Amino acid sequence: MPDLLSTAQVAERLGVTRRSVTRWIVEGALRGYRVAGLWRVDPADLDAFLVPTVTPKPVPGVDPVRYFNRHAQDYVRWVADIHDAADRAARAHAGALFGDTDQSRLEEIVTRSEALSDSLIRWVDPDSTELEPGGAS
Repeated sequence: MPDLLSTAQVAERLGVTRRSVTRWIVEGALRGYRVAGLWRVDPADLDAFLVPTVTPKPVPGVDPVRYFNRHAQDYVRWVADIHDAADRAARAHAGALFGDTDQSRLEEIVTRSEALSDSLIRWVDPDSTELEPGGAS
């Protein structure tokens, strides 16, 4: 029988906590053995655990590319909303710290940040009307 791994060794190899490894064993996802009251894992069982056993099945009527794009667009909009909130906070904070003396530096930062947001939107949806005047938000 090969040397069995402790939950700490398995956790270290996978970059997770010992608690996660123990939970997987108790739930039956990872095969483990009790030796002197401690959980141990056979390296072959760990290898089998790491092999995907379920192949995603396509959902009828759902185009995976459109599904991904739609959710990616939602993510980019969420990032843009955070950007807008951060922009407002940065302007207020810079105004409180520097007054109007450093306004040009703040404008440069905001312009670069907006360009990054626009690039993200174009990357996800090249046909987006969000960037055009009067486009959807």
